[in-house]
Amino acid sequence: QWTDKNREAFEFHLFSMEQDLAAAGAPLPLSLEDAFRLALRQNLDLRSERYTADIAEMEIKKAKGAFDAFAFSSFSYDFSSEPLSSQLQGADTFYSKRESTFFDIGLGKPVKTGGVMELALEMNRFESNSTFLIINPYYSTRLNLTFTQPLLKNAGIAFQNAPIRIAENLHLISGDRWQEFVTDILVTVSQAYWDLAFAFENLQVRKQSLELARELLRDNETQVRLGTLAPIDLLQSQTGVALREEEVIGAEALLESAQDVLKELLQLDQAPTYSSTRVLPTDTPSTPPPPEDSRLEDAIALAFRNRPEYRAALKELENKNLQIKVAENQLLPVLDFMGSVGLNGLAGSAVPTTDFTAIEKLSP
Repeated sequence: QWTDKNREAFEFHLFSMEQDLAAAGAPLPLSLEDAFRLALRQNLDLRSERYTADIAEMEIKKAKGAFDAFAFSSFSYDFSSEPLSSQLQGADTFYSKRESTFFDIGLGKPVKTGGVMELALEMNRFESNSTFLIINPYYSTRLNLTFTQPLLKNAGIAFQNAPIRIAENLHLISGDRWQEFVTDILVTVSQAYWDLAFAFENLQVRKQSLELARELLRDNETQVRLGTLAPIDLLQSQTGVALREEEVIGAEALLESAQDVLKELLQLDQAPTYSSTRVLPTDTPSTPPPPEDSRLEDAIALAFRNRPEYRAALKELENKNLQIKVAENQLLPVLDFMGSVGLNGLAGSAVPTTDFTAIEKLSP
C-alpha cells in the first residue's frame, strides 16, 4: 500500500539508485556552490530536521483544538427485582420490580475564559409495579443549558492561551533551529571543501619538493662519480629524499581523509560508485577583503539580531516563564461558578385507580 508517508520514508533509501554525478572511477569536478547544493539536497540529517517544523506546526493545531466544539452521548439501562420488605413499597406481588432506561445527547463548547457551555437533551423511561405511581410507565425529558466557569484554578484567558503560545514559540524555535542547522552545515561543508583544496595543493607541493630532492641526489651522485664530491655527502641528499617521500605519503593520507570527510558531508559515500570517485575542487581561494573598522558594541548588537540560537533561547525563556505561571495556577483551590436553565416534560399512561384524586384530573 503506497502512501505519502512511506513514500517519503522510501525516498531516503533511493539515494543509491539515483543517477550518479560521475561515472565509476572518473573524477568529480565540484565547485563550492555545487557542494552547498549537494549538502542541502542529499544530507539525510537535514531531511529529518525538516519534520521538526511540521511537527511543531501540528502542535499549534493540537493546542487550538482544545477549544473545538464536542458532542457527547450516553445510554444506560437498569432493571431490578427485589423481594418486598415493606407494605409501603406498594407492589401488588411479592416482588418490587423497577425498569429504567436513560439516554442523553448534547453539544459542548469550551470558551477562552476556561468555562464550558453545554446543551444537553436527557430522556428517561421508568416503569414499576408499584401502585403508588399515577403514571406507569412514564417518560420524562429535560433540555438543559449549562455553563461552568472556573474562578481560581484553570481560570483566565492567559491560562487557557498558554499552551497555544508555547506551541507557537516552539514553532518559531524550530525555524531558528532549522536556520542554525543549515548554517552549520554550510560552514562545515565550506571548511571541508577548502581543506580538500589545501590537501591537493599540499600534495602537489610535496611532490615537487620530492622531485627537487631527487634531482639534487642525482646531481650529487654525478659529482661523486666525477670525484668532485665526497661519497659521505650523499647521505644528506639521500636523507632529504627519504624525508620528502615521507611527506608525500603523509600528504596523500591527508588528501584521502579530506576526501572522506567531504563525501560524508555530501552523503556521497551512500552511492556505490562514489567510494572510489575522487572529488576535485574547482574553486580557488580568493583574497580576503580588507578588514572593516567596527566597534565591539556594534558587532555584539549585530550578532544578537542575526544569531538564530539567540532568538531561539529567548523563545525558550518565554516558554519557561509561561510554564511557571501555569504551574502557579495549578496550586490554586478549585472554585467554580455553575449556572443552568432548562425545560422539562412528562408523559405516560395513567394508572386506573381511585386511591388518588389526582387521577380524576388527568386527561385520557
